[in-house]
Amino acid sequence: MATSPFDDFVVDFPTLWVAIDWVERHCVIPDGFKKGTPYILSEWQSWYYANHYRVKPGAKLRPGEPGLGAPAFWNRRSQVIMPQKAGKGPLTASQCCLEAVGPAMFAGWEKGGETYD
Repeated sequence: MATSPFDDFVVDFPTLWVAIDWVERHCVIPDGFKKGTPYILSEWQSWYYANHYRVKPGAKLRPGEPGLGAPAFWNRRSQVIMPQKAGKGPLTASQCCLEAVGPAMFAGWEKGGETYD
């Protein structure tokens, strides 16, 4: 049985899954043959997002605060080093959109019944 190079991409830590879902729901390809179609992250791009938005297990939202910034996350800086045309530009563009208007801030763990506006 052949193994995939992505078999090692196991997420066994808390992360903002909503960030990945938001990017794939709200970001579209802006030009070219696939213009207007949803931007779907590749395995390595999803792995990048999962690690960049990895939440510290003890992160807690204080009552009355809308969200917890950098202290909630393991990593606040990330760097991708890959060859040309690997997908770094679209990844960065999608992260800019996410950080500008998406759910990129830790706002506590779900209790059930929450919605995102």
